[in-house]
Amino acid sequence: MKSLSKNKYVDKVYNKFITYSFEFKNKFLKVDNQGRLSLIVFEEAGLKVETLGMNMCIIKIGIPV
Repeated sequence: MKSLSKNKYVDKVYNKFITYSFEFKNKFLKVDNQGRLSLIVFEEAGLKVETLGMNMCIIKIGIPV
C-alpha cells in the first residue's frame, strides 16, 4: 500500500478502494472515449493490474451538475 500511495496518480489508498488523481481520471476518460482498452491507462501510470486486482481498476467518475 505504501508504494501505491507514492504514485503521482493515486490520491489515497484504502483497504477496499483507491482514489485516483484528477489527471489520472482525465487520461482514463480520454482512452476510454477513443475505444481503447482502459486498463492500458493503469499500466502506463505504473499501476499493475495483476497486483491491484480487477476490483481496484474500476473508475467511478463524478461529474458535477
